[in-house]
Amino acid sequence: MQQLFSIPVVLTLAVTGLAARAAIADDKLLIVALVIAAAFAAVLFVPRRQGSLGRVATTTLADAALVTAILLAAQVALTGTVLDWPSGLRLAVTACLFLACTLAALQLALAAHADARALVVMLLALMLATPLWLGPVVEAAGNPAWQTNLAVAISPLSLFAVALDVDLLRTSWFYEHSAIGSLRYAYPSLPAYLLVLMILGSFFLVAAARRPRQPEVPTQ
Repeated sequence: MQQLFSIPVVLTLAVTGLAARAAIADDKLLIVALVIAAAFAAVLFVPRRQGSLGRVATTTLADAALVTAILLAAQVALTGTVLDWPSGLRLAVTACLFLACTLAALQLALAAHADARALVVMLLALMLATPLWLGPVVEAAGNPAWQTNLAVAISPLSLFAVALDVDLLRTSWFYEHSAIGSLRYAYPSLPAYLLVLMILGSFFLVAAARRPRQPEVPTQ
């Protein structure tokens, strides 16, 4: 029954896809929009996991795989095309690890406080918007290469820019609204991104498993 969370995820992706389809001509940018919508929907609707580290890790990865499958189905339905196998595999692995890491962070947050979903949503949105709010800081500092590259690397948008081979931060909207779009920068490699996701996800899961369980309130 816990997999019923997939229903609001499907609805979220459908609404996002239909809205974005009218405004985004590039299928790769549409896929990025779907991934971000899937991440927010997963944070809001995936249930809290309890139990041993192995059980929490397995169910978290299963949740991420399910959301990824829904995401890929939505991509095919909205674009009418299937990505060629290298691109499709790259997207599937990247999306699954990104969602797994996000859900692992959620499990840690919920282990610390039962009402932590809003905090995870806020932090995810803040990281996504890094090119917007951190760009002016980097520009004011004189555009040192390490700061610019760090501001680019922090945003999950860059992860999918690399996975889909599209320079997202130099598309017209970001070029007009983000200072980083006009600066020199380099994306990290995809293997480096995936390694960071695996390390962070493992850390979040271990930390969540080590926290003492909150006592359950007995039902009348």
